[in-house]
Amino acid sequence: MKQRRVPKWRQPEVGQAHPIESLILTCKAPSTLSALQRLVPRLSSNSTIVLLQNGMGVYEQLVERLFPDPEKRPHFVLASTSHGVWARGPLNVVHAGLGDFSFGIVPDPQKRRDYEASLKSGFSHLQLADISTNPAEDPQSRTLHATIHALLSLKDLNPHWESMPNMHLKLLRKLCVNCCVNPLTAIMNVTNGELLGSTEAYSILRAICKEASAVFRAHSESGDSYLPATLAMAHLTSPKLEEETMRVIGHTSRNFSSMQQDIKNGKIPTEIEYMNGYLCRLGQQYDVPTPANNMMRQMVKFKSSVGKPTPLPPVMKYWHPLGSFDLGQRERQQTTTKDSTQFRRGSVL
Repeated sequence: MKQRRVPKWRQPEVGQAHPIESLILTCKAPSTLSALQRLVPRLSSNSTIVLLQNGMGVYEQLVERLFPDPEKRPHFVLASTSHGVWARGPLNVVHAGLGDFSFGIVPDPQKRRDYEASLKSGFSHLQLADISTNPAEDPQSRTLHATIHALLSLKDLNPHWESMPNMHLKLLRKLCVNCCVNPLTAIMNVTNGELLGSTEAYSILRAICKEASAVFRAHSESGDSYLPATLAMAHLTSPKLEEETMRVIGHTSRNFSSMQQDIKNGKIPTEIEYMNGYLCRLGQQYDVPTPANNMMRQMVKFKSSVGKPTPLPPVMKYWHPLGSFDLGQRERQQTTTKDSTQFRRGSVL
């Protein structure tokens, strides 16, 4: 019996595909750039992109690599959630823990509109009118207005539209928790709660929180952050970051972290470069040392590479207690010695 051939689905040509008005990205941070790159021709300055991911640094990467021109840059909304879910199978997701869903609009780089004007006028909450009073006749803000309206309608997710300083505070606090929990559980292959019974683990968590606090403060004092220094000093101190980390660990004690699951299932690269790696790069920018975070970063990358062939640089230095030597030079010396020995033997014959 002749089988029917099922035609393969094909991506439409760029010229044939419809423009994208609103796009919500929930893929892993390392995959975001490549996922969005092929969609750039369908995006415009009137489009809206929502980033809902673990870690930080994705927005900066997209702006630098894909949207360097502010006039052509889409609207961006940064989002974060504390809901707990796990996958039972393909298209089968279990909502395991209630939380909230927070988001904030990245300020207009051209300062054409203030999306938080209502707060400065005495309102207790942000207003859709700050985006546009007549979105139907405002193509520049129409999709942003519609996207925020849609997100606010998701009542079961407990949505919160935050000002950018408050949103940035939430993102930094969550970043620190992720920098503590994800790498340690991934390296040790344990649940979140198993970190609570170890004094050694707590010592590492304290070191990570201390470095994060110093980096956050330096960042807020630089003027390059959406977070005022007063908020950072009030809410991102080392003791408060430790307290938040321990609270989250206790609340999710039976859970496995996403990084632990990724390494267990061979899904690499992990999000480590957007967690501890992001903190390390920020520390380098402001001359704040981050040895504990850098160690976590290296250990996760090492754990991810175990059992996989790793190409070595063409010339490596071999460490020895009495000194180091160039492997490449040693190999060249051995080759030269071998050639000269053969020459001497040839001359005898």
